Amino acid sequence: MRLTTLEIKGFKSFGDKVTIHFDKGVTAVVGPNGSGKSNVVDAIRWVLGEQKTRMLRSEKMENIIFNGTKNRKPANLAEVHLTFENNKGILPTEYTTVCISRRLYRTGESEYLLNGVTCRRKGITDLFLDTGIGSDSYAIIELKMVDEILNDKNNTIKYLLEEAAGISKYKIRKKQTLHKLEETDADLTRVNDLLFEIEKSLKQLESQAKKTQKFYRLKDEYKEVSLAYSLYAVREFSQSMTDLKQKELSVSDEKLQYHVDLDVIEANIQRLKTESLEKEKSLSAIQKELNEIILLITKGENESKNLKEKINFLHDKQKQLRHQNETDENTITELNDNISQLSVEKTGEEETLKNFELQLAEMKHNVEENKHLYEESVNELKNLNQQLHEVRQEINRYETQAAVRQARSNSINEELRRLNEQIAGNDEKLSVLDKEIAIAQPEKSRLEKESQEAKKSREGIEANLKDIETKLRTLNQQLAEEKRKSDVKTNEYELTRDLIERMEGFPESIKYLKRPESKFKQAPLVSEVISCEDEYKNAIENYLEPFLNHFIVQNTEEAWEALQVLNNSSKGRAHFFVLDSLKAVNEPSSVSIPGCKHALSLTDFDGAYRKLFDHLLGNVYILDDSEDLNKIDTSALSGGYIILSRNGRFLRQRYSLSGGSLGMGDGKRIGKQKNLQKLSDQIKEHQAEVEILQSQINLTEKELNELRTALSEAGKNISRLDNEFAKTSGQINTLNNNREFLVSGIQYTRTTVNQLNEELITLANPEEHHENVNGFSIDRQKTELQNLLEQQKIKQDLSNDLQKHVSDMTNAFNQKNIQFFQQQNKLQNISRDISFKTNQVNNLTRSREEHLLELEGITTQLHTLNEQSKLTDEQFSGLTQKKAEVEQVVRVQEDDYYKSKGEIDKEEKLISDKRKQKEHSDSIIREIHNQINELRLRMTSLKERLSIEFNIELDEIMEQEPNPELDPEELKNRSEKLKKQLSDFGPINPMALESFKEIKERHDFIVKEQQDLISAKESLLKTIAEIDNSAQEKFMDAYHAVRGNFIHVFRSLFSEEDNCDLILTDLSNPLESDVQIIAQPKGKKPLSIHQLSGGEKTLTATALLFGIYLLKPSPFCIFDEVDAPLDDTNIDKFNKIIKKFSADSQFIIITHNKKTMAATDIMYGITMAEIGITQVVPVDMREFA
Repeated sequence: MRLTTLEIKGFKSFGDKVTIHFDKGVTAVVGPNGSGKSNVVDAIRWVLGEQKTRMLRSEKMENIIFNGTKNRKPANLAEVHLTFENNKGILPTEYTTVCISRRLYRTGESEYLLNGVTCRRKGITDLFLDTGIGSDSYAIIELKMVDEILNDKNNTIKYLLEEAAGISKYKIRKKQTLHKLEETDADLTRVNDLLFEIEKSLKQLESQAKKTQKFYRLKDEYKEVSLAYSLYAVREFSQSMTDLKQKELSVSDEKLQYHVDLDVIEANIQRLKTESLEKEKSLSAIQKELNEIILLITKGENESKNLKEKINFLHDKQKQLRHQNETDENTITELNDNISQLSVEKTGEEETLKNFELQLAEMKHNVEENKHLYEESVNELKNLNQQLHEVRQEINRYETQAAVRQARSNSINEELRRLNEQIAGNDEKLSVLDKEIAIAQPEKSRLEKESQEAKKSREGIEANLKDIETKLRTLNQQLAEEKRKSDVKTNEYELTRDLIERMEGFPESIKYLKRPESKFKQAPLVSEVISCEDEYKNAIENYLEPFLNHFIVQNTEEAWEALQVLNNSSKGRAHFFVLDSLKAVNEPSSVSIPGCKHALSLTDFDGAYRKLFDHLLGNVYILDDSEDLNKIDTSALSGGYIILSRNGRFLRQRYSLSGGSLGMGDGKRIGKQKNLQKLSDQIKEHQAEVEILQSQINLTEKELNELRTALSEAGKNISRLDNEFAKTSGQINTLNNNREFLVSGIQYTRTTVNQLNEELITLANPEEHHENVNGFSIDRQKTELQNLLEQQKIKQDLSNDLQKHVSDMTNAFNQKNIQFFQQQNKLQNISRDISFKTNQVNNLTRSREEHLLELEGITTQLHTLNEQSKLTDEQFSGLTQKKAEVEQVVRVQEDDYYKSKGEIDKEEKLISDKRKQKEHSDSIIREIHNQINELRLRMTSLKERLSIEFNIELDEIMEQEPNPELDPEELKNRSEKLKKQLSDFGPINPMALESFKEIKERHDFIVKEQQDLISAKESLLKTIAEIDNSAQEKFMDAYHAVRGNFIHVFRSLFSEEDNCDLILTDLSNPLESDVQIIAQPKGKKPLSIHQLSGGEKTLTATALLFGIYLLKPSPFCIFDEVDAPLDDTNIDKFNKIIKKFSADSQFIIITHNKKTMAATDIMYGITMAEIGITQVVPVDMREFA
């Protein structure tokens, strides 16, 4: 396994891509200070996974990306590729070539790659685990690490020994096992805590279970005694029930006689009422007939009006549909013509596109063939140059005559002149290409910028479009909500108005007086003239409830007249407040009662009724919520003041308190007219809000349509810019390809010039040459050289021609490719136009068919409506005549009906006396019923008690016979005693028995889990001990081997008499022991390793490192200026031992020392020809050996 290549781009000072090839042996990296030598080491350390910026000599990770120079822009990413040859299978992978890569983008994103496949950092570190390679392993040694090794800073020596021993995987495994052990200990702790809690609960549940068992025993005994006593109680109840029913039968016979007398009188009344009812029915029927005729006349007028309006509407719609059909037909014809033209155009464009495809395929094939020929030509030219080089070397080595050297020099000068002219010409071409690229590049950037701006603009339009759509949805939701609220209020308004008009819930007498034809319909009720806030409605209405249905009239005559109407019509009773009679009412004196408000101040009514409400509410006060009615002191109140609770449920006077629950309708009887007006105002508000929202929706929809149009225009603009950008990019790619071909030719020509210049230098410093040595012929070599030169010229011209030809063909291919994509876009646009117009034709056709069907329906409706209009006019004249006849009949029947009502009143007075006698009998029967009900209540109570306490029905024990040996009184006492014991027993847990069983099972399960965790912990501890034993064994083997190697290498660097050692400070625990270095070179006996000189420290650290290498050689090792403290003598020792070990490992040395440079096989010079840009110049030192 060896390191083959290192590729760096955009890392620190490496602005350009640099590739360093590593061969076997020793490679030196040299250069002046600040040129970027150590950046090579940083790049290797970074690609191996280094995360610490301190180790990379940087403040933060993003600083390692090339930051640009005065003439160069900063790079967007840093990337390093490190390639290994894994022919010995040291790395655990099937690949023989392994390439690891790392990239860091300026955005902060980072990625690792293994053979081009993205992976994690852990995958890289695991791959090199125990190989000696890593960002912090002994494969990379810097000068500062010499002190760290000798000082054992951060246990450096120990870490290097562990790496060499290969126990890293054991440490990782031990760490994982310790983590599992911690988790197991945590689980065991939780289980122990859980067991403690469960055992505590288990003891409590056991006690509760025993108490529950005792309770159930007492309960069973109580059940037995209670059932026995219930048998005696049921017998007693049955006997009492029989006696009461006998008494009831006796009184019922007396009552029956009263019923007979009443039936005779009632029969007569019934006959009279039947006759009156028949008259009423007859009157109602004729009135109904009259109402129906009036309704039909009104309905006919409305229908006639509606028919005319509908006929006019249908005529207008018929005209609109006919005009629309004509317009649609013209549009369809025009669209079909356009589709035909587009189809013909599409066929032609498709043929053109096929021709472009064929031409592109042919041109691509020709370009690839000519590229292949050009590459073959370049390879042949390289081989020919190699032959020229070899022949020239032979001639230079053996040519002795100056004339031959001079001729060769002249030939080379001529060749150089020609090549320089060629380079100058190519430079001019390159300059022209660069200018063209410089002109095209801003245009490309402009188009790209405009495209991005257009896309951002489109994104902004899309965002606005989404916002407007969201706003429109919100407005539509608000509109729907407002319409719903308006509908709710409208329904409530209609319902309230209907209830008021129909007087729902009012007595028959009030409804009768409030009829539309009644003269008393304008007389208000108390409930209609008073209103108050909702929070006081319950209290006011509950108090005024007896007076809410009282009429309010101005004088007594109006009240008497209304009462006479009710009396004559037998419609019940009514009550009246007479305003004239209330004039004498004094204005109430207001007193201050803490926590209360005067009821008059909380109500609203017309000033005309002031005296009335002074009379009704003058002494009434309402309590605030914060006060308790029971806490009010009324002892000091006089004058009959009344205090109401705010909810109306309670009433407090000086000597009394009343109250209770309220009905479902409380708080809804007063202020109906005012509520109706309030609902009307609310409906108007909602309708106004609906209009506002509808206006906003219209504006929003207009804005939405404008945005959609703008979005469509933006899409077209982006499409145009993308096409122009693609065209410009294609032109730039063509120019760049030509430039690459030209640059390649220039580089090759300059390489040839360099070779010729090197040859001229050789000729200018001639050494001894001999002709015809070992059969060497100078003439033959010259002839061969001349032939080769001629071939070189021919091949060079051929290569230039092929290069130009390939460039021209590439330009033509790119132009044709641009035309192909433009043709493809044009064809897609035509297809979209055809599809769009076809859809328009289909939609218009469907619309036209629908219009034709609608026209047929309208014609049919017009015919039907005209016929209906004729019939309606004929019926209207007949109904008017019939109405007059029916009205005469109604007047006659009304007089007869009111006469029969007077006879019924006389009979009803006779029946009153008989009813009083019957009511006396009813009172006796009611008393008997009350006693029977009391017995039944006691029976029901007994039945419910048996059902609730014992889940036993009464019928079940009725079939049993009581035990005559048992005393009922004793059973009763025993039952009460047992019931008291159960009551005093205290709370029990009915689920205790079941819970005790469940908790016991859970306790047993957790105990088993505890045992399993203890076993698992023991197993983990055993595993840790095995890991420690294996690691310790490997570590001690490695320690003894490294110690021996260290002593051997140390003495080879110094002398055989010098002493050194590697000592473990704690042999009893070697894995945790520190490692101490002892070094005594040249007979010295320093008290401390720190007393050694810098060179001696470096050699000692080197000896230790190579001692580790002998145990487990790393595939490569990097020394970063480690030789700086060494003098010439020690440098030779250092170079000698590196040369010795280079047979098994690669060595990469960063140095300033000339002796170290001379001892290397390959040398890379690090320079900064351009300020801030590191460049690499390779030199193979083996050619100068």
